[in-house]
Amino acid sequence: MIEEALCTFLNESVGVTAIVEDRIFDTYLPQEPETELPALTFQMIDTVEEMHLSGTSGLVRSRFQLNLWASSTRAMRTLRTAVRNRLQGYSGAMGAVTVQMAAIDSFSSIFEDSASADTQRMFGCQMDIFIWTLLAQPDFS
Repeated sequence: MIEEALCTFLNESVGVTAIVEDRIFDTYLPQEPETELPALTFQMIDTVEEMHLSGTSGLVRSRFQLNLWASSTRAMRTLRTAVRNRLQGYSGAMGAVTVQMAAIDSFSSIFEDSASADTQRMFGCQMDIFIWTLLAQPDFS
């Protein structure tokens, strides 16, 4: 559910979609036909339910990896700024999910260079983000 909410939230961002249009994909870039750049992929890495001594707190931390792809470092940095502006410190509705806070943990540059002359070079940014949400408490009945 949080995956769909994140995808919708990014697609609703004027700053992000002005750059990637509708090229936001779950997990990987489509290969056939080759995806036009810039583009963005996202993937949930893990989810942890926060606990305390009396049980679950109801707080859930999900870690996502976003990969931002462009045909130049300048375009990648522009996309990175748009995504950062959309997510960093956000709290509120994200589709049907209520986000307590979204925070960028880290980001690093990546580069994909194909051996094939007909495949484009891709300049990227790998961004790790945390999104904290509330989960209904179990009643154990």
